[in-house]
Amino acid sequence: MSSSFASGTRSHSLNSQNQAALPSSGGASSQSSLSNLNKQSNMLPSKPKLPSYLADTSFAELYNSVSAEAFVLNGANNDKDPGELVALPTAWSADDKCTFLELSADKLSVSYAGTGKTDTDAAAIRANYPIPPQCGVFYFEVDIINKGREGFIGIGFCGKNVQLMRLPGWELQSWGYHGDDGNSFCCSGTGKTYGPKFTTGDTIGCCINFRDGTAFYTKNGVNLGIAFRDLKGILYPSIGLRTPGEKIQVNFGQRDFDFPIELYMKEEKARLWNLINARPIPPLSNPPLGTAAAVNTNNNTNINLAFSTTPTPVSHATSEANLTATIHQLIMSYLVHHGFSETAKAFSKDAVQLATNDSTAKETMEIEDTFSEIDMDMLNRQKIRHAVLKGDIDHAIRLTDIVYPTVLPSNRDIFFKLRCRKFVEMIANCSGYRQSPTKEIEVNKIVRADTIDTMVDDDDVEDNEELEAEIEIVFREDEEKGEIQKYEDAMDVDEFDASESDVEGSMEDSSKYEEAMRFGQELEDDYRNDIREEIQSTLRETFSLLAYSDPTTSVMSYLLDPAHREPVANSLNSAILVSEGKPPIPPLEIIYRQASVTIRESLKNGIGAASLVNVQKDCLL
Repeated sequence: MSSSFASGTRSHSLNSQNQAALPSSGGASSQSSLSNLNKQSNMLPSKPKLPSYLADTSFAELYNSVSAEAFVLNGANNDKDPGELVALPTAWSADDKCTFLELSADKLSVSYAGTGKTDTDAAAIRANYPIPPQCGVFYFEVDIINKGREGFIGIGFCGKNVQLMRLPGWELQSWGYHGDDGNSFCCSGTGKTYGPKFTTGDTIGCCINFRDGTAFYTKNGVNLGIAFRDLKGILYPSIGLRTPGEKIQVNFGQRDFDFPIELYMKEEKARLWNLINARPIPPLSNPPLGTAAAVNTNNNTNINLAFSTTPTPVSHATSEANLTATIHQLIMSYLVHHGFSETAKAFSKDAVQLATNDSTAKETMEIEDTFSEIDMDMLNRQKIRHAVLKGDIDHAIRLTDIVYPTVLPSNRDIFFKLRCRKFVEMIANCSGYRQSPTKEIEVNKIVRADTIDTMVDDDDVEDNEELEAEIEIVFREDEEKGEIQKYEDAMDVDEFDASESDVEGSMEDSSKYEEAMRFGQELEDDYRNDIREEIQSTLRETFSLLAYSDPTTSVMSYLLDPAHREPVANSLNSAILVSEGKPPIPPLEIIYRQASVTIRESLKNGIGAASLVNVQKDCLL
């Protein structure tokens, strides 16, 4: 074989649809290639749309997070580790083919232009990008436009250094399915009987499964079964032609496939979940929230454990009941953490009934008695959280200072976040960005805990506008009457309600801006000498809203989005919990974060099976 055919340029072009090909670097760095590309087009090409069958995978999140620049460099660099690959094959490479092949302008169609006399006249081409193992499953189809004189067409995949004067499957690190005899070729010139022959008008699909290291082919949408096993490494889609007249066109996901690959993906995900669920569960000797089996013996324990920070060892904790009880505790701790009092109370009753199968009036009374104490804390935190989510930061600060007086003095960074958020809310109010009043809890009366007859849940608050007028906030039983009365007197003068909002809404813009400027100056004076970069960068970002005549249409308008209130509310809620000796993050969220990180790190290490697990969509939706 002539060495000139084996030493083709290894830079890989981008899909010609909306993309320009990277110039051959001839030993130059990938950064140089990118610079040349920028000089030619003065802009980066956009990434191709992800094939629909990969849309619900973890790989999709990784793919969508990569910038266009990183995407280009990823494809330009052949020496990347499999775990670092993100780009997907989108077209054939004009720079990585045998000269006997002619490529269409869109780089999707290939035709043979050689003499086709002997096997030495065979010609192959590789795709512009390798297949990233992180995608889990990769599928493409090839339409046989013309079988030519003999139909010596090979479809498959190969390594990046495989010679291109041989059909796929004839060389080491090369695999192929041939149309003239229906044989499969695995790194050898000797084929094995595999499937039917294919000819003009047929569509041949090729699927590589990185979960189990197998590959199969399809013909006109029908799965032909596994052709190859034990696949690994960096692989490129490849096709080969050998006689005049042969022509094919590839589909890398630009249009619908003949084979129902989405259904296959669902089946693969189901198989993976079955494997996960089939693994034996180790003894839960140290559950995150205390005695896992206690729900069977003490109906109140399940509630109290939501606040426990010290795990209690469990002996013989291998039963299904133990696992169920642990899951109940995880759910309970989440509900209590976020203040969903009514839901937590209802769930606790259901959990006890499931565990004992005997719900008595006495048990119900015990649960309600225990919740009378828990409710006070949950509702306090819930009211404070609602105030932040409404954008009424002053109100949230006042409530926190009265109910949890040590929290803000001992958490100055959170107090700083609250003040920055207040400034943003003031700018939003000046710019007319304030959202319509939401169905949130309004606080206009304070009573002692022992006078509460009903409990208010988030769902009730959101669904019942009448609650906005008369909602009570519950204080801990150890609050002094003097403090409560003092705050009631203050609320008579400085109470936040809809009427005051209307008054504020009618103020002159100049007065609003003057008030915002005064507060901004106070904020700057208080933190001017704080040398921490995170503090100064937050101030710069917050005050940058002042640089625009209309912040709502500026590049910083995202700061005005009410969604940015939630992180502040969460931070304050966590600080309150820590001040009472409780975990800042519920164990259920820790498990979720751990699972997400595990999947992400597995993808980075090129583990294809990880792509088939999408924690958010598979576990939460």
